[in-house]
Amino acid sequence: MILQILQRDAQRGIRIVASPENRVREREVRVRDSSGYPAEALCRRSAAEYERIARPRPCSAPEAKEGRGHAQKMHATPLARSICRNRANFIKKMEAQTVTHEETYNAPVEKVWLALTDKDQMKSWYFNIPDFRHEVGSTFEFYESEKKEFLHRCTITEIVPLQKFQHTWTHPEQSKGISILTWELFPEGDETRVLLTHSGIEQLADGGPAFAKENYEQGWTEIMGRSLRGFLEQ
Repeated sequence: MILQILQRDAQRGIRIVASPENRVREREVRVRDSSGYPAEALCRRSAAEYERIARPRPCSAPEAKEGRGHAQKMHATPLARSICRNRANFIKKMEAQTVTHEETYNAPVEKVWLALTDKDQMKSWYFNIPDFRHEVGSTFEFYESEKKEFLHRCTITEIVPLQKFQHTWTHPEQSKGISILTWELFPEGDETRVLLTHSGIEQLADGGPAFAKENYEQGWTEIMGRSLRGFLEQ
């Protein structure tokens, strides 16, 4: 049965390379395309396709005549369903995940810029970051609460005064990934529109469910919609 799966994937341009022990385990199996590059870079098969072939379906008359009926039924076995689910989950994890949130504040752009870049003001609505220095290349760290559960380590990558502030966003104690956080400001008369973009969230997936995209969406909505608004418009 496993041999049939390997043969099928070989015909479709996919090659499975198992560990030397040839154990069939998710962490030991790497999917590569016909050029030999990892699936992380070149996999073209969507999660939807794997979900589709994981469901049993009767073979057609031509398939039965050609002797392919058994191969079609094979997809309904627990092992085949497990393989398909694992592949689908792998592809979903590798898809780019970005959170964007936009708010318009009743405050001039200069006031909003200081709220985002002055550590004394940041402490009032954001986080307490004692080692924050607003300059490109500077690295700063902070915890979200006094419990010190999640260490944040960030490095400033770009500053365009009154327009853009960008830095990395990592959790070195839980994840090896690096995401990017970008604040963009757009003056609109006496008001300021702020667009936050948090990209590369999929890179933090190795940290566990606490770093899911949905959690970041809720967090940034709370921070921008309540904390920052309350500070700027008080």
